[in-house]
Amino acid sequence: MDGITDRHQNYFACLGPARSGTTWLHRYLRDHSTAKMTTMKEIHWFDTATGVKPDRKSARMAVRWANIRKKAAQSGRPLSDVQLEVRDRALMKSDADYRRFFTDRFGPDDTFGDVTPSYWRLTPDGFGRMLDVFPAAKIVFLMRNPTDAMWSRAAHAISNGGAQQTQDQIVRSRLTAEISAFGLPPLQDIHSKLVSVFHPHRIHCVFTEDLFSDNADATLTALCNFLGVKGAPVQSHTYNGNRGIYDPMPKDLRHTVACHYRQTYAFAKQHMKRLPEPWERDMQAIL
Repeated sequence: MDGITDRHQNYFACLGPARSGTTWLHRYLRDHSTAKMTTMKEIHWFDTATGVKPDRKSARMAVRWANIRKKAAQSGRPLSDVQLEVRDRALMKSDADYRRFFTDRFGPDDTFGDVTPSYWRLTPDGFGRMLDVFPAAKIVFLMRNPTDAMWSRAAHAISNGGAQQTQDQIVRSRLTAEISAFGLPPLQDIHSKLVSVFHPHRIHCVFTEDLFSDNADATLTALCNFLGVKGAPVQSHTYNGNRGIYDPMPKDLRHTVACHYRQTYAFAKQHMKRLPEPWERDMQAIL
């Protein structure tokens, strides 16, 4: 690995279960803050390199890179920044390559990050490996109301994954699949892994709901202050393209899911000292 000094140390990773708002946050940081973000949102290095997630990213990037290289040879045009990202991810084989993916693009004092939701799957050893690469790494942990997250993930499985079951059926089946590729992990377990490796001051937890509330600007200001960057107010640049459109969760199922995640509600209330309205409503319903 190239020498690690006090330069290129303003690295952060953003993680959280799927459908927690990571796409929105990546776009906000890329387009409306002074953070330096690659166009590619999910780098998927530490999760695939440590084997906690199947490595489909490298194969997809290899195919894309082969096509790009062929067309570039035919046209004679230089590669675009996006194409160069594909090339470097396709050729990524080591932690040193991962580090250079950022340091070759950004200045030594820039703040830059990798928004890969499934880094929540990393073991403490995996997070330790992240610290070996960037010793001053910070973590942004997005937390969405588990009841709403489960319902959203089920809808996404139908619209994007071709699932044949109803949302209700998918949610009920996934309640017993906590650690599968489709289950929703207890957020307190993710946080426990994080604090076993990172100093608490280097972990910033954000309620997804706060990003889309009247408190959005204050939430983003706190996040940007944590990262050491400046951000613009949110009202002028909302991203709604990734939001699902579906019917509300049936009341009885909502109660069942909320009961299932009783400990997650208790953790979030204790750790954050407050809950957004959807969280509070579901927590009160199961008391």
